[in-house]
Amino acid sequence: MPSTNALKLGHLTIDPDQLGEYATQWTNTSGLLVAQAMAPAAALEQSQIAKLNLLTCGDGSTLAAFLAVQMKCNHVDVILHPDEKQQLEEVLNKITSPTTINIISSPEQISGKHKYHMAAYGCDGEKPKSLNALEPLVKYLRHEGQLVIFGFPESDMQELFNDAADKGLSLRASGFRDGLAFFSGSLESRNQF
Repeated sequence: MPSTNALKLGHLTIDPDQLGEYATQWTNTSGLLVAQAMAPAAALEQSQIAKLNLLTCGDGSTLAAFLAVQMKCNHVDVILHPDEKQQLEEVLNKITSPTTINIISSPEQISGKHKYHMAAYGCDGEKPKSLNALEPLVKYLRHEGQLVIFGFPESDMQELFNDAADKGLSLRASGFRDGLAFFSGSLESRNQF
């Protein structure tokens, strides 16, 4: 049973008690934005969720990986700093899930074995200099998979979305929180990145 201080984002419930000492750090604005982007997947039947693969990197990805494991997705690849890796492993050791997870330290370590239903790129509070930085994630996105760009300044939303639309992104969702934003959508062609 979730605690009374649980955070509800659409079909996702985040119980800070499960995150222990990392609750405040992981439920930062970027983490909550990527969780908001993941919320519609939590509304699927469990048999569908069990087939989902997630690839995520950047600030907020620790929470995204935790939620994917909690949702019992099929597989998660998460690119983390070694300190965050240790934190995530510590929290995941306390829960049971059939989800396989691969914690890596760079995009070069993505195996390419999985075609991802969602690839999420955290911007660490800044507008990316170029969307070409997303290419390592996009090339493993499955057809009609969702690309999520999150944790950038809300004031950069229109310009960043225009850049993504020029690369063939079709908007599915967007959201704002504490001056930061996210948007997600599918791509006409992955090779435009």
